[in-house]
Parts: sequence; C-alpha cells; structure tokens
Amino acid sequence: MTKTIISETKKYLPKMLPGNEHPKAIEKYTDTCAKKGVSLRLATVRDSGFILSLRLDPQRNAHISPTSASLADQEQWMLDYEKRFHGGMEAYFIITNKGEDVGTVRIYDYTSENSFCWGSWLIKPGTNEFVAFVTPILVYDLGFYNLKFEKSHFEIRQENSSVWRFEEMMGAELINHDSLNRSYKYHKAAYAHARTRLAKLIGLSI
Repeated sequence: MTKTIISETKKYLPKMLPGNEHPKAIEKYTDTCAKKGVSLRLATVRDSGFILSLRLDPQRNAHISPTSASLADQEQWMLDYEKRFHGGMEAYFIITNKGEDVGTVRIYDYTSENSFCWGSWLIKPGTNEFVAFVTPILVYDLGFYNLKFEKSHFEIRQENSSVWRFEEMMGAELINHDSLNRSYKYHKAAYAHARTRLAKLIGLSI
C-alpha cells in the first residue's frame, strides 16, 4: 500500500526543468516573448554601460543595493554573471520597448523548493508606463511556464510602496517584514488568476 501511494504521488509532483536546461529555455523564450513591442533580451558585457547608467541614476537606485561607479567593475561583474547564466543559475535581461533599451530585470536565487527570485528591476526615466505593467508578465511567464518553477520569492523595500502594493494586488503573500524590507512568496496558481486580470486591464492579448 505504501509503495502504491508513493508511486501515485510522484505522478503529480511538479516537473521542474533541470538547471542545465535553463539557458536554452531562456534563449528560446527571449526570441518569442514580445508583448506589444515590449520584450526581454539577454544582457551581455556590452550592456555594462547602460546597466551602470541605470544603477547610478539617483532617480532609480534608491531601492537597490549599492553599485560601484567603475565601468570596469561592472564589466567584470557581467563576465562573472555569464558563467552563472551558462551554469543555469540566473539570467539578466535588458528590457526593450519597440527596439529601444529601456530597463533591466534579473531572475536568480533558484532554490530547492522550486522557487526563483527576481529583482534588479530598473526602468529608464521617461519610458511609457505600459512597460512597467508588461515586465512582470514577461518575468512570471518565463519563471512559471517556461522554467517550470512553482513559486517566486522576493524582497521589496518598505519605501518602495508602489511596487509592493502592485505585487500584493497580483496576489503575492507577505511572509515577513521589518523597518527596511517586506518579504514575499508568490505561487504559480495565484499568478495564473492575476495574469488574466492584469492582461485585460492593460489591453494585452493572452
């Protein structure tokens, strides 16, 4: 009886995409992910100057970790990152809008609980606000439907209220908070419901 129960249970366990398959799956996704002109492309060392310009912008860096002002340091970070990407550990993207580079976002911290974190989300001043609504759809579609994670986890600064209110509207669950940060977990099932509402709100065909 016990063996039968275990065997039946295995049939319904989430099928995680193995880490060594992530790079190819991500590259395939970026080729087809555009939503009304907004898309993700993989960042490379050639994007170091653009990334650094966003991370050093005082209008945009209040809620991210401090960054060296050295372009050489950013280029080295990207070279080290590319090894992690090919190792199936994380992915860094440039957000584009109708072919123009307008921001960055990153997925990382893959866990044994079938969860991923995302952050480094920065958008250039003056960018159409539609980009800010489409980016989470692009990220969660990648994480949940292409890489087959079942959960996401992330921290948001308390002061960054517009972002954490948006995530709570999307169904993210607050699991801890202090004077500096709010910690969340987000389940694939909650996203599936929220995606339909968000897509309808912004006029996105799904």
